[in-house]
Amino acid sequence: MKKSWAIFLSVAFLCAVVAVTDAQQPTGTTPALYKTCSGRIDSVTLRDVTKGTNSEIVVVDKTNIKMAFVVIAKTKIVDVQGAVTTLDKCQKGQQVIVKYSPTAQGNEAVTIKITK
Repeated sequence: MKKSWAIFLSVAFLCAVVAVTDAQQPTGTTPALYKTCSGRIDSVTLRDVTKGTNSEIVVVDKTNIKMAFVVIAKTKIVDVQGAVTTLDKCQKGQQVIVKYSPTAQGNEAVTIKITK
């Protein structure tokens, strides 16, 4: 009898753990969609708390279309040699590839790679 009771409790506990684990999984979520843009840097704006501006980079693609990207703390910026760098090192005219995610606040840069 004790053995049957122990098995029953083990199965009940296992079912409870599975139910809690399933409940914690987000439903209906889709992975973040990333897009890329390549072109030359038209302008770089560093965050200024006193003016209320965010960090931003504007890139002009080969069809002469300007795209602005919000640069956040998580944005990874890589120079020509592959070393991590900062936004203040990016200069107008440099060729870049920007991997970004469209958000309600604008195009959020995920990575910025300087190519030349």
